[in-house]
Amino acid sequence: MNPDLQKLEDIVSAQLAGEIRPTAHTIREIIAEFSQMRMYAGKVSDTEAEQLARLSEEKHGISMGLGAIVDASDFKPWLHDAKIGGLIDPYYWDRYRQLLGKNGLPPGVVRSTDEVTDKILDRLGDPRDLSSWSRRGMVVGHVQSGKTANYTGPVCKAADAGYRLIIVIAGIHNNLRNQTQAEVG
Repeated sequence: MNPDLQKLEDIVSAQLAGEIRPTAHTIREIIAEFSQMRMYAGKVSDTEAEQLARLSEEKHGISMGLGAIVDASDFKPWLHDAKIGGLIDPYYWDRYRQLLGKNGLPPGVVRSTDEVTDKILDRLGDPRDLSSWSRRGMVVGHVQSGKTANYTGPVCKAADAGYRLIIVIAGIHNNLRNQTQAEVG
């Protein structure tokens, strides 16, 4: 490893030590701030800075927001009542949640994934509603930002809720499909 990059990593780690759960943006701001110092200027490439950011994310964990939601005008919440009424057996979700924990995701990340996937499923519509309705959704994010978990989770929950057909369109390249198959098994 570039010795200047190692020194920068030590400084970034010290800065992050006080943060409970930094965001990816915070980590990159710290790296940018210190890599501009005269002692590091020009000695750490953009590629190395990004590698350091990813290493720091892995080492310290990061906090991510729950994302943005766009509701249709005819949106009617249904999931809470269905869960309270015992109409949903979380068979697939429970197994997927266990897999996330087994794969090393921190409990807070698993909880927030549970929360955000509930919000997604709630907006899909009640599969027991016999009236005509149409819903589509999209998960957008950066590389390695959790998109796979945020569409695998709703797929599991949709199957638990009684959806009979679930279609996932995950891009035009096989690499994401291969990654998903490898992660989920």
